Amino acid sequence: MTKLAYSVLNPEATDLPTLIFGPPLGTHASVWASVAARLADDFRVVLTELPGHGADAGRDFSADEPITVASMARGVVQIADELGAETFGYAGCSISGGVAQELALNHSDRVRAAAPVATAAKFGEPQDWHDRIAGVREDGIAPAVPDTLDLWFAAGFLSEDIAAGHIAAHQLLTTPEEAYIACCEALADYDLSERTADIAVPTLWISAAQDVVNTPESMQQLAETAQNGTHVTIPDAAHVFMIEHPELAADHLGEFFRNHL
Repeated sequence: MTKLAYSVLNPEATDLPTLIFGPPLGTHASVWASVAARLADDFRVVLTELPGHGADAGRDFSADEPITVASMARGVVQIADELGAETFGYAGCSISGGVAQELALNHSDRVRAAAPVATAAKFGEPQDWHDRIAGVREDGIAPAVPDTLDLWFAAGFLSEDIAAGHIAAHQLLTTPEEAYIACCEALADYDLSERTADIAVPTLWISAAQDVVNTPESMQQLAETAQNGTHVTIPDAAHVFMIEHPELAADHLGEFFRNHL
Protein backbone atom coordinates (compact mmCIF):
# COMPACT_ATOMS: atom_id res chain seq x y z
CA MET A 1 0.00 0.00 0.00
CA THR A 2 1.31 3.46 -0.91
CA LYS A 3 0.12 6.19 1.43
CA LEU A 4 -1.20 9.16 -0.54
CA ALA A 5 -1.45 12.78 0.52
CA TYR A 6 -4.92 14.24 0.11
CA SER A 7 -7.24 17.10 0.95
CA VAL A 8 -11.00 17.26 1.31
CA LEU A 9 -12.62 20.19 -0.45
CA ASN A 10 -15.74 20.18 1.74
CA PRO A 11 -14.89 18.14 4.87
CA GLU A 12 -18.12 19.10 6.60
CA ALA A 13 -20.19 17.29 3.95
CA THR A 14 -20.02 13.89 5.62
CA ASP A 15 -23.57 13.08 4.59
CA LEU A 16 -22.73 13.24 0.88
CA PRO A 17 -21.28 10.40 -1.24
CA THR A 18 -17.49 10.45 -1.36
CA LEU A 19 -15.85 11.17 -4.73
CA ILE A 20 -12.06 10.87 -4.97
CA PHE A 21 -9.90 12.34 -7.74
CA GLY A 22 -6.39 11.45 -8.93
CA PRO A 23 -4.12 13.60 -11.16
CA PRO A 24 -1.84 12.80 -14.11
CA LEU A 25 1.93 12.36 -13.90
CA GLY A 26 3.83 15.54 -13.17
CA THR A 27 0.87 17.51 -11.82
CA HIS A 28 -0.70 18.27 -8.47
CA ALA A 29 -4.14 17.48 -7.09
CA SER A 30 -5.18 21.03 -7.96
CA VAL A 31 -5.57 20.18 -11.68
CA TRP A 32 -9.01 18.93 -10.63
CA ALA A 33 -9.87 22.04 -8.57
CA SER A 34 -12.25 23.68 -11.05
CA VAL A 35 -14.07 20.39 -11.62
CA ALA A 36 -14.20 19.64 -7.91
CA ALA A 37 -15.66 23.03 -7.04
CA ARG A 38 -18.53 22.40 -9.44
CA LEU A 39 -19.32 19.05 -7.79
CA ALA A 40 -18.98 19.99 -4.13
CA ASP A 41 -22.74 20.46 -3.64
CA ASP A 42 -23.40 16.83 -4.50
CA PHE A 43 -20.33 14.96 -3.24
CA ARG A 44 -17.73 15.02 -0.51
CA VAL A 45 -14.79 15.73 -2.82
CA VAL A 46 -11.32 14.38 -2.10
CA LEU A 47 -8.26 15.43 -4.11
CA THR A 48 -5.24 13.12 -3.95
CA GLU A 49 -1.60 13.68 -4.82
CA LEU A 50 0.68 11.29 -6.66
CA PRO A 51 3.61 10.04 -4.55
CA GLY A 52 6.15 12.82 -4.07
CA HIS A 53 4.08 15.36 -6.01
CA GLY A 54 2.48 18.55 -4.75
CA ALA A 55 1.67 18.43 -1.05
CA ASP A 56 3.63 15.17 -0.83
CA ALA A 57 6.90 16.74 -2.03
CA GLY A 58 9.81 15.64 0.10
CA ARG A 59 8.76 12.00 0.33
CA ASP A 60 11.69 9.72 1.10
CA PHE A 61 11.45 7.11 -1.63
CA SER A 62 14.35 5.12 -0.19
CA ALA A 63 12.11 4.26 2.76
CA ASP A 64 9.18 3.15 0.60
CA GLU A 65 8.28 -0.13 -0.96
CA PRO A 66 8.32 0.25 -4.76
CA ILE A 67 5.50 2.46 -6.01
CA THR A 68 3.04 0.62 -8.26
CA VAL A 69 -0.32 1.54 -9.72
CA ALA A 70 -1.81 -1.25 -7.61
CA SER A 71 -0.20 0.09 -4.42
CA MET A 72 -1.61 3.55 -5.16
CA ALA A 73 -5.07 2.01 -5.56
CA ARG A 74 -4.68 0.49 -2.11
CA GLY A 75 -3.68 3.94 -0.87
CA VAL A 76 -6.97 5.32 -2.19
CA VAL A 77 -8.86 2.66 -0.24
CA GLN A 78 -6.93 3.67 2.88
CA ILE A 79 -8.07 7.28 2.37
CA ALA A 80 -11.68 6.08 2.17
CA ASP A 81 -11.11 4.17 5.41
CA GLU A 82 -9.73 7.27 7.13
CA LEU A 83 -12.77 9.25 6.00
CA GLY A 84 -15.21 6.57 7.11
CA ALA A 85 -16.45 6.02 3.55
CA GLU A 86 -17.58 2.43 3.15
CA THR A 87 -18.01 3.01 -0.59
CA PHE A 88 -16.88 5.78 -2.91
CA GLY A 89 -16.45 6.89 -6.50
CA TYR A 90 -13.11 7.55 -8.14
CA ALA A 91 -12.03 9.57 -11.20
CA GLY A 92 -8.41 9.52 -12.33
CA CYS A 93 -6.51 10.92 -15.29
CA SER A 94 -3.64 9.17 -17.10
CA ILE A 95 -1.61 7.24 -14.48
CA SER A 96 -4.51 7.83 -12.08
CA GLY A 97 -6.79 6.39 -14.75
CA GLY A 98 -4.76 3.23 -14.21
CA VAL A 99 -5.55 3.56 -10.51
CA ALA A 100 -9.24 3.82 -11.45
CA GLN A 101 -9.00 0.54 -13.35
CA GLU A 102 -7.14 -1.16 -10.49
CA LEU A 103 -9.85 -0.05 -8.09
CA ALA A 104 -12.59 -1.31 -10.39
CA LEU A 105 -10.88 -4.67 -10.79
CA ASN A 106 -9.51 -5.38 -7.32
CA HIS A 107 -11.59 -3.24 -4.95
CA SER A 108 -15.06 -3.54 -6.45
CA ASP A 109 -16.48 -4.05 -2.96
CA ARG A 110 -15.51 -0.43 -2.18
CA VAL A 111 -15.59 1.55 -5.42
CA ARG A 112 -19.17 1.75 -6.68
CA ALA A 113 -18.26 3.54 -9.92
CA ALA A 114 -15.06 4.67 -11.58
CA ALA A 115 -14.10 7.13 -14.30
CA PRO A 116 -10.81 6.27 -16.01
CA VAL A 117 -10.05 9.34 -18.12
CA ALA A 118 -7.36 10.03 -20.74
CA THR A 119 -5.79 6.69 -19.89
CA ALA A 120 -4.97 3.19 -21.11
CA ALA A 121 -4.79 -0.40 -19.95
CA LYS A 122 -1.06 -0.28 -20.82
CA PHE A 123 1.05 2.80 -21.54
CA GLY A 124 3.43 1.79 -24.30
CA GLU A 125 6.29 -0.60 -23.67
CA PRO A 126 8.37 -0.83 -20.49
CA GLN A 127 11.51 0.18 -22.37
CA ASP A 128 9.87 3.47 -23.31
CA TRP A 129 9.60 4.32 -19.63
CA HIS A 130 13.10 3.11 -18.83
CA ASP A 131 14.41 5.38 -21.59
CA ARG A 132 12.45 8.30 -20.15
CA ILE A 133 13.81 7.57 -16.69
CA ALA A 134 17.37 7.51 -18.04
CA GLY A 135 16.77 10.86 -19.71
CA VAL A 136 15.47 12.44 -16.50
CA ARG A 137 18.40 11.09 -14.52
CA GLU A 138 20.85 12.53 -17.02
CA ASP A 139 19.25 15.85 -17.95
CA GLY A 140 16.35 16.46 -15.55
CA ILE A 141 12.70 17.05 -16.44
CA ALA A 142 13.08 20.42 -18.18
CA PRO A 143 14.06 19.13 -21.67
CA ALA A 144 10.86 17.06 -21.84
CA VAL A 145 8.51 19.87 -20.83
CA PRO A 146 7.77 21.42 -24.27
CA ASP A 147 6.85 18.09 -25.88
CA THR A 148 4.79 17.13 -22.84
CA LEU A 149 2.81 20.37 -22.97
CA ASP A 150 2.09 19.75 -26.65
CA LEU A 151 0.48 16.47 -25.59
CA TRP A 152 -1.32 17.91 -22.59
CA PHE A 153 -3.12 20.83 -24.23
CA ALA A 154 -4.93 21.50 -27.50
CA ALA A 155 -3.17 23.71 -30.01
CA GLY A 156 -3.30 27.36 -28.96
CA PHE A 157 -4.53 26.80 -25.41
CA LEU A 158 -1.44 28.07 -23.62
CA SER A 159 -1.24 31.10 -25.91
CA GLU A 160 -4.64 32.16 -24.56
CA ASP A 161 -2.85 32.91 -21.29
CA ILE A 162 -5.23 30.91 -19.12
CA ALA A 163 -3.57 30.71 -15.73
CA ALA A 164 -4.47 27.10 -14.95
CA GLY A 165 -2.51 25.84 -17.96
CA HIS A 166 0.65 27.70 -17.00
CA ILE A 167 0.31 26.58 -13.38
CA ALA A 168 0.19 22.95 -14.52
CA ALA A 169 3.24 23.54 -16.72
CA HIS A 170 5.11 24.91 -13.69
CA GLN A 171 4.03 21.89 -11.64
CA LEU A 172 5.60 19.61 -14.22
CA LEU A 173 8.82 21.62 -14.39
CA THR A 174 9.22 21.60 -10.60
CA THR A 175 8.21 17.99 -9.92
CA PRO A 176 11.00 16.33 -7.89
CA GLU A 177 12.94 14.03 -10.18
CA GLU A 178 12.75 11.08 -7.79
CA ALA A 179 8.95 11.41 -7.64
CA TYR A 180 8.65 11.57 -11.41
CA ILE A 181 10.95 8.57 -11.81
CA ALA A 182 9.06 6.52 -9.22
CA CYS A 183 5.80 7.03 -11.11
CA CYS A 184 7.49 6.24 -14.44
CA GLU A 185 8.71 2.98 -12.93
CA ALA A 186 5.14 2.24 -11.84
CA LEU A 187 3.94 2.84 -15.40
CA ALA A 188 6.66 0.57 -16.81
CA ASP A 189 5.27 -2.28 -14.71
CA TYR A 190 1.60 -1.49 -15.32
CA ASP A 191 -0.33 -3.72 -17.72
CA LEU A 192 -4.04 -4.48 -17.42
CA SER A 193 -4.54 -5.07 -21.14
CA GLU A 194 -5.76 -8.62 -20.58
CA ARG A 195 -8.12 -7.68 -17.77
CA THR A 196 -10.33 -4.86 -19.05
CA ALA A 197 -13.12 -7.33 -19.80
CA ASP A 198 -13.19 -8.25 -16.10
CA ILE A 199 -14.21 -4.72 -15.04
CA ALA A 200 -17.82 -5.06 -13.89
CA VAL A 201 -18.51 -1.87 -11.89
CA PRO A 202 -19.98 1.04 -13.84
CA THR A 203 -17.21 2.94 -15.62
CA LEU A 204 -17.18 6.21 -17.54
CA TRP A 205 -14.26 6.43 -19.95
CA ILE A 206 -13.60 10.04 -20.97
CA SER A 207 -11.32 10.95 -23.85
CA ALA A 208 -10.34 14.25 -25.44
CA ALA A 209 -10.69 14.93 -29.14
CA GLN A 210 -7.08 16.10 -29.57
CA ASP A 211 -5.40 13.55 -27.29
CA VAL A 212 -2.96 11.77 -29.59
CA VAL A 213 -1.78 9.30 -26.92
CA ASN A 214 -5.04 8.08 -25.40
CA THR A 215 -7.22 8.68 -28.42
CA PRO A 216 -11.01 8.67 -28.48
CA GLU A 217 -10.84 5.47 -30.53
CA SER A 218 -8.71 3.67 -27.94
CA MET A 219 -10.91 4.89 -25.09
CA GLN A 220 -14.06 3.80 -26.93
CA GLN A 221 -12.56 0.33 -27.30
CA LEU A 222 -11.85 0.14 -23.57
CA ALA A 223 -15.41 1.21 -22.77
CA GLU A 224 -16.79 -1.46 -25.09
CA THR A 225 -14.54 -4.13 -23.58
CA ALA A 226 -15.53 -3.37 -19.98
CA GLN A 227 -18.77 -5.00 -18.84
CA ASN A 228 -20.58 -1.80 -17.86
CA GLY A 229 -18.66 0.94 -19.63
CA THR A 230 -19.72 4.12 -21.38
CA HIS A 231 -17.58 6.61 -23.29
CA VAL A 232 -17.70 10.33 -23.99
CA THR A 233 -15.26 12.67 -25.74
CA ILE A 234 -14.46 16.25 -24.73
CA PRO A 235 -14.15 18.48 -27.83
CA ASP A 236 -11.37 21.01 -28.45
CA ALA A 237 -9.15 19.53 -25.75
CA ALA A 238 -6.18 17.23 -25.26
CA HIS A 239 -4.79 15.01 -22.51
CA VAL A 240 -5.34 17.28 -19.47
CA PHE A 241 -8.84 18.28 -20.52
CA MET A 242 -10.06 18.96 -16.98
CA ILE A 243 -7.99 22.16 -17.14
CA GLU A 244 -9.15 23.13 -20.63
CA HIS A 245 -12.85 22.40 -20.15
CA PRO A 246 -13.65 21.92 -16.45
CA GLU A 247 -17.31 22.70 -17.06
CA LEU A 248 -17.70 19.83 -19.54
CA ALA A 249 -15.72 17.44 -17.37
CA ALA A 250 -17.88 18.33 -14.36
CA ASP A 251 -21.09 17.88 -16.35
CA HIS A 252 -20.15 14.37 -17.49
CA LEU A 253 -18.67 13.26 -14.18
CA GLY A 254 -21.48 14.78 -12.13
CA GLU A 255 -24.19 13.04 -14.12
CA PHE A 256 -22.36 9.72 -14.03
CA PHE A 257 -21.58 9.67 -10.34
CA ARG A 258 -24.98 11.00 -9.28
CA ASN A 259 -26.46 7.98 -11.04
CA HIS A 260 -24.17 5.47 -9.32
CA LEU A 261 -23.23 6.76 -5.85
